[in-house]
Amino acid sequence: AVVRHATAAGETRSIRLGDGTVLPLGARSEVDIVFTPEARQVRLASGTALFDVAKDGRPFTVKAGQLTARVLGTVFEVRASGDVTRTLVAEGRVAVTYPLLTRNAPSGMNSRAILTGGEQVSATAAGGLGEVSAVSPQHVGAWRQGLLTYEGATLSELVADIARYTDRPLLLGDLPPDVAGRRVNAALRAEDGGGMLELLAELYPVRVEDSGEALRIEPLKETLRPR
Repeated sequence: AVVRHATAAGETRSIRLGDGTVLPLGARSEVDIVFTPEARQVRLASGTALFDVAKDGRPFTVKAGQLTARVLGTVFEVRASGDVTRTLVAEGRVAVTYPLLTRNAPSGMNSRAILTGGEQVSATAAGGLGEVSAVSPQHVGAWRQGLLTYEGATLSELVADIARYTDRPLLLGDLPPDVAGRRVNAALRAEDGGGMLELLAELYPVRVEDSGEALRIEPLKETLRPR
């Protein structure tokens, strides 16, 4: 049987699974849990979740979109933020697999990376599995203390995460590739929605437009210079 857990906007909650695994769930996140006598599987449908996996003879696997993270005894986080799926490891080891692209198309094979504590990797449908990079272990799951932290994140990741703490839709407009692809390090206070949007405008050359029903991130218009 499938057991579903979900959180609302701005809500975080810690779930203890039947095997003793502790699963803190971020805001506007949703997971499906399937445990059988042979295996333990979690599907992250949206949002972010931290996994403190209990030792058990059965394998523990997390799926988020096309990404699969197989636990080799660890504490780790999986984020599904916009078009990016990111795996961050605080301690232990995680095996991550993702479809291998050939000429920007699925090849039928998988890319694989083994992460240890203090490492992360991101994946996108357009670019496949990225390079393994460093991450501060204390930043993994920091949203439990109301802090959203990023090391080498894209604008789409930040916008998708901030949207999980706003009461109105936060939309990403058509941005130039050099803006959308810029990677930043940042720390945002989750309870300060307005402050998160202000910091976003400081990190990127963008503005926030308010239509009343939704907020939209748009590129800054070039200032007209008098001739």
